[in-house]
Amino acid sequence: MPPPNPTHRFFVESALWHSSLGNLDLTLKALQRVAQINGKQKEGAKLSVELLQMSLQKHQAQPSMLQMLRSPALRQLFFCITPLWFVLLFSLYGVVMSLQSFEINIYLAQVFFTIVDPPFYFLGFLATKSLGRKRTQTASVLLSGVFIVTCAMIPLDRIFLRITMAVIGKGCLIGSMNCLFMYMGELYPTVMRQRGVNVTNCLANIGSILSPLVGMTSDLYPSLPLFIYGGVLVAACPITAPLPETLGLPLPNTLQDLERRWKEKSGQKQQEQQMVPLQSS
Repeated sequence: MPPPNPTHRFFVESALWHSSLGNLDLTLKALQRVAQINGKQKEGAKLSVELLQMSLQKHQAQPSMLQMLRSPALRQLFFCITPLWFVLLFSLYGVVMSLQSFEINIYLAQVFFTIVDPPFYFLGFLATKSLGRKRTQTASVLLSGVFIVTCAMIPLDRIFLRITMAVIGKGCLIGSMNCLFMYMGELYPTVMRQRGVNVTNCLANIGSILSPLVGMTSDLYPSLPLFIYGGVLVAACPITAPLPETLGLPLPNTLQDLERRWKEKSGQKQQEQQMVPLQSS
């Protein structure tokens, strides 16, 4: 028999875990404990096993991956996030594997490409808090593509300038990937968040597989791979246009919550178009 763990008194299972196992009595105790911690004793006292059972029956239907194509909102979300994640992985692996084309010590170039990550992680985090997820995602993708294309346009003998543009472009890519990973979790509903993120990652990793093949085009022109890596990033910027902003909004729990949010976004856009005053000819 294993010795008792002294930390179990402080780390308890969540109400969601108990409800998934069907332990409604433990679920009720966990929710009442949370209500007591938050100073909501009256709301916690109103809970009962019958209310929990009714709530579970209402939301127990777990959608399958086929509903990703049946739901218009989820289908549009999936076909926006997957190519965007595909392009980010495609360009990131391509730029990193292009270190030998800069004609400097490969280990020194690897140091430059590594130390740029923490600052852009921090800048990306601040941007998502102030500008929002959507603007940060669009701006970081566009800037990374611009810097990588600029690096490809610089003559090969300007080594310092080329490596500087490549490092900044790679940093913007890191910030964009960090933002998109958080953005995906806030866009997918809770009932299929994990499955949606996993399927998106699996399909997007095809970009990292195809990236070395593009590197072979350097035999035609040395900077052609960088032109391709940066060009696809610039071309991928409009993909973020249909996505809604999630800053300060609650996470969607069901497909109905997601569809309601997309309908509100579409209705707000139509209302803004109707509010534009007509100009006389």
